[in-house]
Amino acid sequence: RELFYLIYKSKFVFCLEGLINHIAAAFEKKTYLILSGFVNEKHVKYKNNLIIENYKNLSCAPCYKLFDCDIEGKPCTSNILVETVINKIKANSTNE
Repeated sequence: RELFYLIYKSKFVFCLEGLINHIAAAFEKKTYLILSGFVNEKHVKYKNNLIIENYKNLSCAPCYKLFDCDIEGKPCTSNILVETVINKIKANSTNE
């Protein structure tokens, strides 16, 4: 209940695909959502999401793998740079 309350009271949420994203959608909270390619975007995308992704050109996505990646360097997550995330958020902030 505490997690639900924290999300309910927040101005926005920053998370990966998963439970927190679904809770934020239930409260219609703006969500900066990093998609790694683990799941298909259509399973986690809501109207409140700003998608930050790096998997569109990966043949292995979505992989649904819960454990170790078979691809050296795990390109779905290793190539999501802090600068990319910051720029995407800043670009969205100026559009509001």
